Amino acid sequence: MATAMVNHDHQNGRHSDLDFKLTIRSMQFDEIEPAVMIFSRADLNDSLNVVQSYYESDPSGFFVAIDEDSDKVIGACAAPMTTHHTRFLGLYCVEPQFQGLGIGMKLFSKCMEQVGDDNCGLCAVPSKFKIYKDRAGFRQQEGRSMVIIEGKSPNIQSLRTAEKLDQRYRLIKLMADNIDRYESLIEKIIEFDETVQLDNRSKLLRHMFAKTTTITLAVLDTMTNDNKIVGYGCIQLDPIGRSMPGPLYAIDPLIGEVLLSELIRSDGRFSSNDQIAYFTTDNSPETIRWSLELLGLNESCRCEKLYTKFIPPFNYNHLYCCHSPDFAC
Repeated sequence: MATAMVNHDHQNGRHSDLDFKLTIRSMQFDEIEPAVMIFSRADLNDSLNVVQSYYESDPSGFFVAIDEDSDKVIGACAAPMTTHHTRFLGLYCVEPQFQGLGIGMKLFSKCMEQVGDDNCGLCAVPSKFKIYKDRAGFRQQEGRSMVIIEGKSPNIQSLRTAEKLDQRYRLIKLMADNIDRYESLIEKIIEFDETVQLDNRSKLLRHMFAKTTTITLAVLDTMTNDNKIVGYGCIQLDPIGRSMPGPLYAIDPLIGEVLLSELIRSDGRFSSNDQIAYFTTDNSPETIRWSLELLGLNESCRCEKLYTKFIPPFNYNHLYCCHSPDFAC
């Protein structure tokens, strides 16, 4: 998700000019977490696991702003390669006390320098839509928005569970401690993911499945010769402790609903605060209905998807929860 960080109020400890040594450079792995926390303090949250996985798949697309005097990360921006030779810009943030100094623009320019001649996309918050479309070169409007869903939900029992699936379907749980036993399953998930993304994301997905705090569920069709995958989803935590499902892809709404239900139920961390946050698209009415009518969550924002050169192909028929609010569906 991209939002320009511009604020000219320098009171309350804000810097009024560059009275410190600023460096814009490539991000190191141990700088991902402080960058994610800055993003979170702007009320923009993505799972640390997800951001780390994108970094591991393409570290060249991640940049930080460093206050050399304190050796602290004070801002970040990233545009990793995703699918279809397209980079996606997100994690765009600057600490509040350093806003209004042009640091955000320096980070943005560094990212766009890395983008070069590649296609690049972003999800523009409503207040910055015209800036990105008319002034920053993101002129290709997909006509779809990412929908941010969040809130407290004690009503997960309202979602249908695995018992409602046809007996031909089997639900399997994948975690880092059993990943070595499920190589054939991982390959099938990657193949199914490719039917949604219409491109191969093996490297990214393998990094994500290996995270110790990521839970992955997959639904197999046992009536097919090779036990074909018909849906899968992951769940992790965001920086403020909310359960964050995504990605979640399935061939039909029932499998999608069951996966969402079972992911939340399988996450013991959820019971501590009942807080959920996830991201879908405005052409996924079933997910929005579950969110508002069944789970009692709130829709907080819709962010338009924009690109610089072309709109990458994607099978939205199977999408229920997006992979990342930063780096697309």
